[in-house]
Amino acid sequence: MVTSVASDAPAARKALLNEREARLALLVVGLLNALLHPVRDAVAASGLSGAVMGTFGISAIVWIALALVARLLAAEPDRGMRRTEFAIHLAVLALILVPLRHVAWIGLTLMALNVVAHAARDSAAARGGWLLLAVGVPMFWGKLALSLCSGVVLTLDAMLVSAVLGLPRLGNTLALADGRTHLWIESSCSSMLNLSLVVLCWTMFCTLRGIGLRRGLPWCGLCAGLIIALNVGRISLIAAFPAHHDMLHGGLGASVANWLFVAVMLCVFEFGMCRHDREVSPPTVRRMARHAA
Repeated sequence: MVTSVASDAPAARKALLNEREARLALLVVGLLNALLHPVRDAVAASGLSGAVMGTFGISAIVWIALALVARLLAAEPDRGMRRTEFAIHLAVLALILVPLRHVAWIGLTLMALNVVAHAARDSAAARGGWLLLAVGVPMFWGKLALSLCSGVVLTLDAMLVSAVLGLPRLGNTLALADGRTHLWIESSCSSMLNLSLVVLCWTMFCTLRGIGLRRGLPWCGLCAGLIIALNVGRISLIAAFPAHHDMLHGGLGASVANWLFVAVMLCVFEFGMCRHDREVSPPTVRRMARHAA
């Protein structure tokens, strides 16, 4: 009896300190705390059906990326937990349990950095860690940067709209054609928030294809330019047709614009990755693929 208990103890201790399960548990708890507030706010503002159509105020790209993060972390083989990792997990747990709106993203960022630091290069866990870091850009770090630099960023958006429509402006405020109405560009309409989604989409496609981020950089630049143009075009429509402000800015207009941004990002990066695959594949492989088709 004594011998049996002693031999089973290491296995039980190993099971309790499984690194993969600890990462997944922290991810689930952290995301529940981090996403609770935006989901609840979206349902309160638009009702359940409206919140679902607007993906709960969170881009569809973020939801896709989070599903991929969970899949990549779950694909990592089991192994024991190191003492340093155990201490970092405790710090992450303390951060993600703080009942404040954005603190959980700091904990999830720390968790992602820990995964990237300890996982093997190009492993599923490492790719999941990089992707989780990128998710934090539109969900927290991009918003933090915008709040710190909002004056400059929003003024640049107003300058672009002013150049398109020829309207006078002061800071991030535009004087519309009737001479009485003014349009104030808020942080929620800034191009910077959409650019943070471009960063996430860029990381997601490069991570899944096993391509270095540097190789996807030209397509990231192209996508960023298109997204800025679309966002400026949307604000220009609102400024040119102030009578339809409610339709263009909120509800249906916002949903159509968000889905258009998502479609453009996915199409640009999918085209770019497919072109990269054709460039790196040997000519014989390409000929065989054409014959097989």
